[in-house]
Amino acid sequence: QIAFYGGDADNFTYPRHDLDVTFFRVYENDRPVKTDHFLKWSAKGAGENDLVIVSGYPGTTNRLLTVAQLHYHRDVGNPLQMQVWTARRAALNRYAATGAEAARRASEQQRSFENNIKRLTSQQAGLLNPRMMGKKEDEEKALKAEIARRPESQKDYLEASSRVAEAYREMPKMAKRIAFSTLTPSRLDLMTTTFSNPVARLATIAAALVRYSEETAKPNDKRYDEFRDSKIESLKFNLLSKAAIYPEMDEAMLAAWLEEGRKALGPDDPFVRAALQGSTPAEAAKRAVSGTKLADPEARKALLEGGAQAVAKSDDPMIELARRVEPVTRELRAWYEANVQSVESSAGQKIARARFDAYGKGVSPDATFTLRLSYGVVSGYEEDTTLVPFKTTFYGLYDRAESFGEKPPYDLPERYRAGRGRLDLSTPFNFVYTADTIGGNSGSPIINRAGELVGLNFDSNIQKLPNRYLYVEAEEGGRAVGVHSAAILEALSKLYGAGDLVKELMGYKN
Repeated sequence: QIAFYGGDADNFTYPRHDLDVTFFRVYENDRPVKTDHFLKWSAKGAGENDLVIVSGYPGTTNRLLTVAQLHYHRDVGNPLQMQVWTARRAALNRYAATGAEAARRASEQQRSFENNIKRLTSQQAGLLNPRMMGKKEDEEKALKAEIARRPESQKDYLEASSRVAEAYREMPKMAKRIAFSTLTPSRLDLMTTTFSNPVARLATIAAALVRYSEETAKPNDKRYDEFRDSKIESLKFNLLSKAAIYPEMDEAMLAAWLEEGRKALGPDDPFVRAALQGSTPAEAAKRAVSGTKLADPEARKALLEGGAQAVAKSDDPMIELARRVEPVTRELRAWYEANVQSVESSAGQKIARARFDAYGKGVSPDATFTLRLSYGVVSGYEEDTTLVPFKTTFYGLYDRAESFGEKPPYDLPERYRAGRGRLDLSTPFNFVYTADTIGGNSGSPIINRAGELVGLNFDSNIQKLPNRYLYVEAEEGGRAVGVHSAAILEALSKLYGAGDLVKELMGYKN
């Protein structure tokens, strides 16, 4: 409750009041590990205008896309992704409204959808901003002019950029089918089996089992990437997980997804015909969910161990549904890989090489969940005509709760209500800073010039979200948001009774 205080209403905003931190103790040979090298904690924490450095694994940026690719994201890809997510959110909200238990089951995925939709809305706003798109167009013109001075690079670059543009001219014709012709709707550019959004988990499991049975019959280098030997154990772990499955929620979400697919693609689309077989989406979902045994991990294990023959002969209705639609999904994935993904890969290498020839190390590569260091300063900003301070405090936490009458999501945990008198309310709580971060940086340590930990990154403000496509300058108000180290120590010692942990973190002797 305190880690996500303010719920979706405060998500991607600032000021924030989240104590978003978790501690793990690591053991070796049944004893706590003693490490010689570690980040020392700062009791004072981050101060205004301090230099800070962030180490972490930022996820995905698309700052080096061509203008043709950006136009596709703006005009087709992002609106279609929004259609998928908003439709699924609406279905989840309808299910949640049926009762208290349904609301509890749906809450985590509702938060996930709200988070994704808010992020995508801001990223799309950046692409729709003429100034931002103009800057990307100017960047591409400047690159072309620089490459024109290097005949050895120009031919490859022009040929590669032309191929990418042609691929993305064709993509809109197939995008809607790619988006909806799958039982595991996730990203629109890769139709892979994913367990990250298990609102229709039974359908996801069935699709994975059917695909697994086909892919593992091939040599390792001929399989889909997610079914390579290096990833099989992780896949099996997810498939055999004993995490709770809620058939009623699965049925509601699957029915809604099939209905949305029928509306988007029409009743004569190959996927729709294969999935429904003349029935309604509600009937198809009910038949698949009510008759499946896949909620039982042992049933999944039997199919995994039975291999292709067991899956092919299975009369489980969810497996039957997955088998019927799999050829359509594979056909569309093959089209995408041949006509878009392969072009991006080969042409992208040539474009990257030409860019490096032109600019050397002056242009950073896109983020790919690999280790990076970023730096910035702790700094507030101006929003319209309002000055936003660099830090919030425990005072602000309690004021926010009082101002909203402690109505959810601004209700405080009992520990915080009871412990208010023990706290120094002037202690900094959250803070903002200018380092270049993105999704994947959550949990990244924030250190000062002395190498001391002064906070933990957990979010960005909404002004910063277009940085997926373009670095947002500090002057534009884009900020990363961190938990202040002083707030963590204050809460541990005075609210959580973890004084010994504080002594350990600070290096004090008992």
